[in-house]
Amino acid sequence: MAVTSLTRREHGETVAFWTLANYRTFFTEGSGVFVAALWNSIEVTLIVTVVSVLVAYPIAYVLAYRVPARWQRMLLVLLVLPFWTSYVIRSYSWLLVLSEKGVISAGLQSLGLASGPIGFGNNRGATVLGFVHFFTMLPHSPSTPIWRRFVRAIAAPPQISALRPFRCSRGLRSR
Repeated sequence: MAVTSLTRREHGETVAFWTLANYRTFFTEGSGVFVAALWNSIEVTLIVTVVSVLVAYPIAYVLAYRVPARWQRMLLVLLVLPFWTSYVIRSYSWLLVLSEKGVISAGLQSLGLASGPIGFGNNRGATVLGFVHFFTMLPHSPSTPIWRRFVRAIAAPPQISALRPFRCSRGLRSR
């Protein structure tokens, strides 16, 4: 992509003429639309990354530390199961849930909390929600085994632990 961005197109053909004209065009033409789209993408990416990590790490901690070992595999499968479906199907599912005729809007209307249809889709919040749902498993998957190892290291007897006996027993008492 970087190499292609430095070329130019003439008569439908890519010409290997190394130039920065495409970057100049990107940043100067289009009334700033291209730059605004770039910043919007960067903002959404940062928000989704932070929220995904903030959601994934507590889930991994609870799964590794608070759930009994015999239930951990089943809960992990239940967490991963939605990710076996197609990305497109999940996107349309969110549209069905968040649209004006969706489940949330219908539920709010039936409870009398909304007088008419409310559309939660097609805005930045819906985009972030959908992406967080899609990408939460990325930080969750590697962090669950890390939490398991961390918990075992803390709970290990002082003779086995890499920590000095005093520090290990002090850490266990402070819980």
